[in-house]
Amino acid sequence: MPIEGAEVEQVRQALLRYAGWDQVPEETMTELCLGANLVEVKRKRSVFRRGEPGPGLFVVKSGEFKLSLISSEGREQILYLAEPGS
Repeated sequence: MPIEGAEVEQVRQALLRYAGWDQVPEETMTELCLGANLVEVKRKRSVFRRGEPGPGLFVVKSGEFKLSLISSEGREQILYLAEPGS
């Protein structure tokens, strides 16, 4: 469900904290923010799985986001670890 009002501004301000986002045209930034969804994911839950399309751009507000692969033997390979603000 798309966000509204204060949440749109919250997403905009979060993006503007990163290099380059201040160069995005205002019309594009507004469209991107209006199409955003805020999602709370419980600890140790998957956001998406291998073979599924990724749902889009992520901004980590709190906690951490781990992108990993699990081998057929059950070994985990961490590809990327994002903390708040990354």
